[in-house]
Amino acid sequence: MKFGLMQLVSGIGAQIPASEIYANNLELVPLAEELGFDSAWVAEHHFTDYGLVPNTLQYLASAAVLTKRIRLGAAVVVTPLHNPIRIAEEAAFVDALSGGRLDLGVGRGYQPTEFAAFGMSIQDSRERFGEGVAFLRKAWSSEEPFDWNGRFFQGEGISLLPRPVQQPHPPLWLACVSASTFEIAGRDGWQIMTSPNFTPVEIVKANFDRYRASLVDHGHDPAAFSYPIMQQVYVAETEEAAYEEPRESCMSFFHKLSSLLPTEVKGDGNGTKSGGDNYEQFRRTQRKMADLRYDYLYEGSVLFGTPGRLIDRLRSLKEETGLSYLIGWYNFANLPQDMVKKSMRLFAEEVMPALVDQREAAEPSLV
Repeated sequence: MKFGLMQLVSGIGAQIPASEIYANNLELVPLAEELGFDSAWVAEHHFTDYGLVPNTLQYLASAAVLTKRIRLGAAVVVTPLHNPIRIAEEAAFVDALSGGRLDLGVGRGYQPTEFAAFGMSIQDSRERFGEGVAFLRKAWSSEEPFDWNGRFFQGEGISLLPRPVQQPHPPLWLACVSASTFEIAGRDGWQIMTSPNFTPVEIVKANFDRYRASLVDHGHDPAAFSYPIMQQVYVAETEEAAYEEPRESCMSFFHKLSSLLPTEVKGDGNGTKSGGDNYEQFRRTQRKMADLRYDYLYEGSVLFGTPGRLIDRLRSLKEETGLSYLIGWYNFANLPQDMVKKSMRLFAEEVMPALVDQREAAEPSLV
């Protein structure tokens, strides 16, 4: 199993300035490298203290100069909100600056307030996403200047510099929520990322199985791909501390998330959902979170506990779902920095050694 550090860079409930929040989060990236983590990831969000990084690639450029080995991941660039030429240039820049350590997660986005503030319709997100990804591949692969005349973006004489270090380009990861997205990811040979905050294990297994089957059906080798989840993690020396210490921050996160998810999925008048089943999934999630209870999260969703409890839970998840990559959120909501670092150290020193696969891990496919 491989291990990553996830960062939302949240200001939820924090009584400190954004500059200090950024400093605290960046401090954890070289710590993760020191402790043997494989990667560090950061999320993009706008206009809310849920997440304070509007540009993941700018943040990762800072992380690149603080580290030497650890891979650096965007989780994710909300592709529809950006001019794709800026994504292509900035990703190539970070890949060059880091010596070829970038993993680029991309996604459609899901928060209506973000799209509204940018003057965009969330109903166009699927088409904007598809055009954006097609442009990225073209920009990274074209050695000669080219023109682009798409529905959402046009440009002439486009020639990308610098070029990415990784060839043909940095690994692309696709954010997956709905069952159909896992099937599409397998069909097109994407490396997936998913964050099943309180999804039952049987559904996580079903989605991974769906992804594997789709990979096989379309000529891809499932062994060449990782099977990751992003999840809140807190490790303490006693069960009581592991239960009580992260409780307030955990619930603050989920309450904030509930307020940001889509609550309505508009139809086109013919029975078709304009956002597709992906956004319908977010709407169902929002309804579930209205009655969310901490005990439910502690027992079956978040990864809180003593080192022994987490080893048992992760071994069980690996056996039941095929999980091969845990990307842990250690600094969720307003959890104090000293508690975050202590939890990370306990996880690295006592949990990781019991789960690390000593065989050379397969690199994710470049898609």
